[in-house]
Amino acid sequence: MSIQDSGQVSDFSSDEKAAIRTIWKNVYEKYEDAGVAILSRLFVSHPGVKEFFPKFRELRTTESMRKSPALRWHGERIINAINDAVEELDVPAMQRLRLRQLSQRHATEFNVEPQFFKEDLNRRGPTRRCTAVHAGTSTTALC
Repeated sequence: MSIQDSGQVSDFSSDEKAAIRTIWKNVYEKYEDAGVAILSRLFVSHPGVKEFFPKFRELRTTESMRKSPALRWHGERIINAINDAVEELDVPAMQRLRLRQLSQRHATEFNVEPQFFKEDLNRRGPTRRCTAVHAGTSTTALC
């Protein structure tokens, strides 16, 4: 299963990079809560996505998700992947490589269809290319 690159997107301007870094700093200060918020929102908005996460299928409420050590751990991984992308704003080739590798790993190791986990290279504005789109949701909104 191959991940297809969506094409070229122009690099961020200096102002866009500064805005992303400023906003991201505020999010990253509360990385544990941000990771839980991403996954909770994903599961509430798209309950069928839980099929990709066997460990989380029994978590039915936002409160049970918030208290789950496994969900918190996975949320931290998502936040750290976003952080890597933000840190690599000045190195777009490395950013694309990491996101492509992350997409490929999800496709091959976890059997996530590429259309549900793809590089988000077509977004416009300051959030484009900040992170991978997880299971077809707009987790990039946090960038």
